[in-house]
Amino acid sequence: MDTTLPPPSSRSSTHALRPVPRAAAVPEPLPASQLLVLAASGHSQALDCPAGGELRILQGRVWISREGHAEDLFLDSGEMLRLQEAARLHLSAELAAPAWVRLAPE
Repeated sequence: MDTTLPPPSSRSSTHALRPVPRAAAVPEPLPASQLLVLAASGHSQALDCPAGGELRILQGRVWISREGHAEDLFLDSGEMLRLQEAARLHLSAELAAPAWVRLAPE
């Protein structure tokens, strides 16, 4: 707790110390988005995504495979995927170039 004391010369035994009013409670910050850099190595990276999460391709072309789904997706720079339900994705950079991907919570 932050308290302000009067200067020593102005203190007396009858002077009450008053705490400085507390600032309003600071709300918990929202979970931060994750930034992934996918190397051009051809290896995939697993990513657990929350329901309502948004996967946005910032740079490059990305192959996306969703566990439990037969079809794969390819997204290019500027495109995004919004997940209706939580999912485990497998991501890989395409075209022998690295890719940058951002996952933001709902």
